[in-house]
Amino acid sequence: MRFILISICFFFAFYGQASTFKNDEGCTSKLLQTTKVSPSNSSRQGYGIITFDIMADGRASNIKTIDSQCAISRNEDGSILFKKCPFFKKSSYASGRYLKFSKPKNIDGSSCMLADQQYIFSYHKYRVKFDDPKQFLLSDDIARRNDRSETTRGSDSSPVYPFPIEYPDAPAPSSPPELPKSPDLL
Repeated sequence: MRFILISICFFFAFYGQASTFKNDEGCTSKLLQTTKVSPSNSSRQGYGIITFDIMADGRASNIKTIDSQCAISRNEDGSILFKKCPFFKKSSYASGRYLKFSKPKNIDGSSCMLADQQYIFSYHKYRVKFDDPKQFLLSDDIARRNDRSETTRGSDSSPVYPFPIEYPDAPAPSSPPELPKSPDLL
C-alpha cells in the first residue's frame, strides 16, 4: 500500500505541462510527464539539451545529450553569455529517461513515431520562474539590485533589468515590474 501511495505521489509531482511535439508528416504527441531535474554537483547554472525519439507507445528512446552550457554573465544587451561545460550532461540524460508522451498519432489518427526531438532541461540556482528555459537570474543581478539605494528606486537613474522576472505566487504586473526587496532564494 505504501509503495502505491509513493508511486502516485511521484507521478503527480512530476506531471508536466502539455508541450506538443510534431514532425513535417503531421505526426504529433504531447508531453505528459517530466521530472524535476536534480541540481548538478556544482554551483553553476545552465542547461542541457537532449535529443530522443518518441516511440509509438509514447516512451522516449535513443536519448542522447547534445549540449551542455553554463550561464557565465550578461552581455551588454542583457542577454545571457553561455560557455560550453560538462556539468549538465549526465543529469539531463538521466532526466530524459523519465519523459512520457501521449501515443503519437498522424492526422488520420494512425500510430506513428517521432524521430530527433529535442528537450531542454534548465538548472537554476535561484527559484525564479522564466518562460524561456535559457534565461537565468545571476548572482551579479542580485548584487546590482542590492546596491540600489532607496532614493534612486524608480527614478530614471536606477538600473534597468533587461530580463523579465516572475516570482512564484506573485500577481501579474500591470507595467514594468518592481523587484521585491529580496528574491525568493532556495
